Amino acid sequence: MPPGEPTTPTGALAPWDIDPMACQADLDAFERLLSTKPELSERGDILPFFKAHPHLAALLGSYNLAATTFDRLAVEVRLSKGRRNTYSSQAHPGM
Repeated sequence: MPPGEPTTPTGALAPWDIDPMACQADLDAFERLLSTKPELSERGDILPFFKAHPHLAALLGSYNLAATTFDRLAVEVRLSKGRRNTYSSQAHPGM
């Protein structure tokens, strides 16, 4: 990420302004990533990409029809203070 570029807030929501020009640049970078790697891993490719391209992460959040404002951003936010999600594909065959 070039110096002066905003960094993606991690762990807690933080104020954010979506920049349409930066969104387009991030989208172009995502297209390059998809065209150069036949397989992507969530931890090795996708998460680092969205941490480095926060405007695209914010843009994708704007597609949530339930969202009414788009002025916060974060990645890897814990959504619950309760038990950790113990979902397992073994517990849910066919998933």
